Parts: sequence; structure tokens; C-alpha cells
Amino acid sequence: MNNSLQEENAARELLERRLSELRAELERLQAENSSFWSRSERLETEKINLERENKKIKAELMDAEMSGKVPTYSNGTRSEAEVRMLQQELAEKTKVKRKFSGKISTITDECIFFRKSKSYVTRKVK
Repeated sequence: MNNSLQEENAARELLERRLSELRAELERLQAENSSFWSRSERLETEKINLERENKKIKAELMDAEMSGKVPTYSNGTRSEAEVRMLQQELAEKTKVKRKFSGKISTITDECIFFRKSKSYVTRKVK
């Protein structure tokens, strides 16, 4: 009888230790998830700001073209240097936009993974 009680106590202690470990892991995953969401939101905000800036620059360029402030030549085209400069600027902005889009996608995937992990750990704890 005494041996049975000792086994039961040992089993309970093992379960309590495991439960404590799972709770600690859950807290760690929740903190990590929160960090990823915060990072994702920051990147999304930066992406939106870059898109807004890009739209503003395009509008300013259109206004400048309409008002005649941008030099044009007799055939209505820009010089090769201007075209190259504008293409380079557009390429740089597109590169930045793609960079942030990829990061946001990756972070979103990671957040989904951690949410699933969190629900798995929560089910195990219960």
C-alpha cells in the first residue's frame, strides 16, 4: 500500500513538473508570438509609408510634367540620362517594396505557426 502511494506521488510530481514546463513553454511562445506580430505591424506600416511616398512622387512628377517644369525635347521625350535616373529610382523603390513584402509574408507565416503551436501546447496543458 505504501509503495502504491509513493508511486502515485512520484507520478503526480512528474505530471506537475511536466505541466510547469509546458506552461513555461506556452509563456515563451506567447512572448515570441507577440514579438513577431509587433515586428510584422512595423514592417507593414513601413510598407504603407513607402507606397504612399511612391504615389506622392508619381503625382508630383505628373504635376511637373503637366506644368512644363520637367524639360522635354522637341519630340516630347526625355533625355536618356533622365530616363535612366527615373528608372533607377523606380527600381530602388520597387526593390524596397519587394523586400518588405517578403518579410511581412514570412513574419505572417511565422505568427500563424506560433499560434498553432500555442493552441497545441494549450491543449496539452489542459
